[in-house]
Amino acid sequence: MEVKNTAQIADMLRVFILQNVPIPASAIAAIGRDSASSVGSNSFTRLQMAETDLQIESYDLFLDVDFRNLRFDGKVKIKLESENDVKLNSVELEILEVDANGRPVEYKLEGEDFTVRTGKFAGELGIKYRGSISDKLVGLYKAAYDGGYVASTQFEAVSARRLLPCLDHPAYKADFKLTVKTDSDNSVISNMPPTSVRVEGPKKTVEFPKTPRMSTYLLYLGIGKFEEVKDRFNGVDYIVATVPGKSSGAKYPLDIARDSVKFFESYFGSKYNLPKLHLIAVPEFAAGAMENWGAITFREIVLLVDNDSSPRNKPSMVRRPRHHEVVG
Repeated sequence: MEVKNTAQIADMLRVFILQNVPIPASAIAAIGRDSASSVGSNSFTRLQMAETDLQIESYDLFLDVDFRNLRFDGKVKIKLESENDVKLNSVELEILEVDANGRPVEYKLEGEDFTVRTGKFAGELGIKYRGSISDKLVGLYKAAYDGGYVASTQFEAVSARRLLPCLDHPAYKADFKLTVKTDSDNSVISNMPPTSVRVEGPKKTVEFPKTPRMSTYLLYLGIGKFEEVKDRFNGVDYIVATVPGKSSGAKYPLDIARDSVKFFESYFGSKYNLPKLHLIAVPEFAAGAMENWGAITFREIVLLVDNDSSPRNKPSMVRRPRHHEVVG
């Protein structure tokens, strides 16, 4: 594959917009509400830089997910420094307890703004809360298929606040460590490969290592009965995850993902720096694709290639968004 000029590479990396596929009204409404947030808009071209003296080092997030009843309990430990009261973002989360370095502190929720009365502070902020798995195609949401559903996240650009209280703006980056407890017969996918899986009767706890520093909108969580097709090349695990019965369409995108990373490593002179790359076919998804780091999500129609796909049209449609998402 030869790239002759910068215009060609820019075109190749342009966001792929799927034509003539309707976006559900619930997703439009939720995205619209997030777009009107005090931080900015879901369109990066309209995002405003938040004025803050807050520096966040890391999020350590534990989620106890009741998959059957579509709800979760969360606890997040945030290492940070702030010259004033800590100001975060939270949407549709019930805050239960807040402590600063182990001591209870007062807090206030006003719209999407979550203010913790710490004053000048350095250390660990602990927040216990609960939330619901929604049907709005943003945050952590239910994506149904024939015979079941998965839970999957979509955060771009300011919807991570629907899963955890955080400083939710693409410009403010941090490390993320995630631990998830859920039903033992479910798979759990995130940005990094799991370091441990502990099964305790009907439940299991899956622990993931710390991510590189990244924006909140790049965090990913997927829970459900996924089928996976895997390959390994140059030290990286390539994995296509589908709902049950659809993994037959995973071979072609798996090959394209591996070849795309190989090409861009050569072009940019830089190695892909995560240990794995998931491509996840989500049965209900408002966007064409989303470049969560190490766990890229797609509409099924954009990702999977079965035996009935057109040999001329389908491969080009699959390649174009994937090049963008792999590099994005």
